[in-house]
Amino acid sequence: MSYDLDRRRNGRRPVKKTRQEREADRLRELQRQGDREDIIDEVHLTAFKIDGSLALGRHAMAEVALFDRDRRDLADGDELIDGLLVRIEKTTLSQVERHQRNLFNEFGL
Repeated sequence: MSYDLDRRRNGRRPVKKTRQEREADRLRELQRQGDREDIIDEVHLTAFKIDGSLALGRHAMAEVALFDRDRRDLADGDELIDGLLVRIEKTTLSQVERHQRNLFNEFGL
């Protein structure tokens, strides 16, 4: 803008942009807006992933605590039964961890 004022003071008329230049400016602005929207979308997606991970982790921790308590209750102090149930518990916990790790990969996110 100051460049236009300088040209007016010097007696020269401001140069009007051509239709192509105006269209190029408009397309550049749309691209910048699109880039901003893409960034905002990525931030929202990341926030949803974090929320999902936390919810799954919270759920897993609560259920694992109940699962472990059930194992101990079922064993009722019997070491042999407890040993057998521990193997099942470990396998189940491994499956829970695998589901947690693969949560977003299954949906291509």
